[in-house]
Amino acid sequence: MLWRSGAILISLLVLAGCASTSSLRDGMPEEPPAVEEIAGVPFHPDETLYCGPASLATVLGWSGVDTTPEELIPSLHVPERSGSLQSELVAQARHQGRLAYVLRPRTEAVLAELEAGHPVVVLQNLGLAIAPRWHYAVLVGLDPETDEFILRSGPHERHRTAVNTFLRTWNRGERWALVVVEPGRVPASADPGRYMEAAHALEATGQQEAAEQAWQAGISRWPLSPQMAVALANLHFSRGELEEAETHLKQALDRGAASGAVYNNLAWILAEQGQWSSALDMAERAVAKGGPHRNQFQQTLDTLREQAGDRAAND
Repeated sequence: MLWRSGAILISLLVLAGCASTSSLRDGMPEEPPAVEEIAGVPFHPDETLYCGPASLATVLGWSGVDTTPEELIPSLHVPERSGSLQSELVAQARHQGRLAYVLRPRTEAVLAELEAGHPVVVLQNLGLAIAPRWHYAVLVGLDPETDEFILRSGPHERHRTAVNTFLRTWNRGERWALVVVEPGRVPASADPGRYMEAAHALEATGQQEAAEQAWQAGISRWPLSPQMAVALANLHFSRGELEEAETHLKQALDRGAASGAVYNNLAWILAEQGQWSSALDMAERAVAKGGPHRNQFQQTLDTLREQAGDRAAND
């Protein structure tokens, strides 16, 4: 069914590139922002190999999920690796109904999250490139007076480390950083492409209510994004909520967030409800928009014209 091809359009539009960085302090302003230490971040001391579960439990607890490292260990710890994979931390956060957003590998992205009051899980290599010692910790603040980051790290509730020292260990960890937020909140440093990937992944885990909240928050942040509107409408369509899906796409048009995909998918929704004249009008507008998926839009128009003709003949 061509509505499903509309969902494919989304996946073609959400991929976002990652730019690496060469300077150790790239993204650190000359005058560091006065980032206060984030209040209310739980602390789970860890002196074992379970820094991954401890760090994830920390940010999950901050986001409102009541859990402990012990509860997370079975799903996160990989014995043969003596630790946890980044992908498993992300997957478990989504399983808990939270939006897991991997930051761009730049210092300013981390600073933006800290300024917004979002603790950040970071992966450090406390060893050397040839002899790595991987470690997860949670950034909870920056002291500009001493030029130190503050972390929940291992057995230390307020581990202070010089900015340059932290950035050096974070660089060796390939600058991986993760923010975990309730789905109605958008990470401060989020860009539309990465955010859509995170929201789609949340939906794919079966967390439909959380995904709906994430899409609505995304639309509030980027009201002119047609992709966000199509994604939210697609979720409603998958649940058989045709009127809701129609409403969201029409609201996108009213906001000026029009695209061929919006018109194309709205055409199918209207056709499903027997509104053939309006459906054909939307399909024609999708074709007029053109773009790389014009052939799919034309196929929608041709199919709906044929179906509308068959209905008229049978009436």
